[in-house]
Amino acid sequence: MLPILSSKDISAWDQVTIANEPIESKQLMFRAASRCAFWIMDNFSDKNTTFHVFAGIGNNGGDALVIADVLNSNGYKTEVSIVNFSDQHSGDFNHYYDKLVKTKITIRDIHISSNFPEIVRDAIIIDGIFGIGLNRPAEGVARECIEFINSLDAVVLSIDTPSGLSVDLNLMHQAQASVVNASHTLTFQVPKLGLILPDFGNCVGKLSLIDIGLDPNFISEFESNLFWIDSNYSYKDLFRRLKFSHKGTFGKVTIVAGQYGSMGASVLATKAAVYSGAGLVTVVSPSCGLDVLQTAIPEALCKVSGDKAIIDVPDMDARSVIAVGPGIGTEQKVEVMLHSVLKRAESPMVIDADALNILAKSANGLRMVPANSVLTPHPKEFERLFGSQTNGKERLRVLQAKAIEHQVYIVLKGAHSAMATPNGRVYFNSTGNSGMATGGSGDVLTGLIASFIAQTKNVEASVICALHVHGYAADIAADNCGMHGLTPTRIIESIGSAMKTTLEE
Repeated sequence: MLPILSSKDISAWDQVTIANEPIESKQLMFRAASRCAFWIMDNFSDKNTTFHVFAGIGNNGGDALVIADVLNSNGYKTEVSIVNFSDQHSGDFNHYYDKLVKTKITIRDIHISSNFPEIVRDAIIIDGIFGIGLNRPAEGVARECIEFINSLDAVVLSIDTPSGLSVDLNLMHQAQASVVNASHTLTFQVPKLGLILPDFGNCVGKLSLIDIGLDPNFISEFESNLFWIDSNYSYKDLFRRLKFSHKGTFGKVTIVAGQYGSMGASVLATKAAVYSGAGLVTVVSPSCGLDVLQTAIPEALCKVSGDKAIIDVPDMDARSVIAVGPGIGTEQKVEVMLHSVLKRAESPMVIDADALNILAKSANGLRMVPANSVLTPHPKEFERLFGSQTNGKERLRVLQAKAIEHQVYIVLKGAHSAMATPNGRVYFNSTGNSGMATGGSGDVLTGLIASFIAQTKNVEASVICALHVHGYAADIAADNCGMHGLTPTRIIESIGSAMKTTLEE
């Protein structure tokens, strides 16, 4: 688990490292940039490739110059354009510029747009114009250069952040800013908020963290309420399966899902619970779905309630984790059923889909939800529950506030799904891909969360691990069938492999 730091915190971390290692700032720059260069060489091994480096005149530009020098020294054809958006050059930039001019690398100075270089076909662009310290929109020749890069049909690698992006998302006019559209962003040490919220997610491309060896004591003592889920390692013991365990050891799950015409949602949620190790899974279904469920999931027990829609959950077991919502519909008799379940529930529930839409109808709907329950809205459901927001930072603030207010866990689904806890922490998931943007993926997550709560009795850890496993299973499946061919069923089929890798090995 990694904390997500602001640009100010990253700067402080740099200074602590410089003081405590000790190391000079230009040496730290060389180490960081060299590790980026090695990542680039590992991933682009063809030495016929031309790299064109756009370097600003600050420390991010200094990183870019070191990268150019390392690539050149290793036999890659490298060209450099210096984007002179100011007369004030950083000292470390000047140090590496003076070294670079002694090489045979072609260096071009850009002061106006007419100075822009001709870019050879299939060149790879390295963007080092601005770093994470940017606190105003790019202007003048820097803005023109960003727009020039975006006009190219080329792979673009941004160093630390796509140039033009305020990683703290603290600019009121950020939406109108020019930002490099990166294919891949190589960010130093930890993620930054602006790289993982949806506002500029399409500018970031694929995100990779580059460990540059900053002082480990700083981060171990740093207090944050924003975290990046990069591993399930610390939760493995919660999922340990001992030799003499039995089905009662691994908990009970009750899935309340489906109606006539949407029994697939019930099948997906139930299968996810079964395939992820819950000891006993029961599904409540209208009678029209009984044959579907018993054929599709013979491992699950079935209870029937209603004809075409669920009208009650009979014999609720206080020991069972109840997941409700996928495909149940929102008609009046279903609403009555949901309210009855909420009143009778004695432990945290998992609430998704149509159940959330029912709760959104009433101003007091969320007050009926048991404490420490898990709500899993997608962005539209989130808006129905809590109103609309204009940007990702505002949505994050609302997410935290509502989780605290209602003492529940809220999972806002999407790329880097965010989970807020009742004490205000927020966890962002690192796994998954855009192939998951298809109907039914959320139903799989619902079943996973319920299963993990049943097994561990730890709600927070269960949601964290379910998010990570869900995305990891989708990544495994996409490796086999591609993102266009990814389906919720294929995600479910990869859950076992994802759990084996992240929670067993």
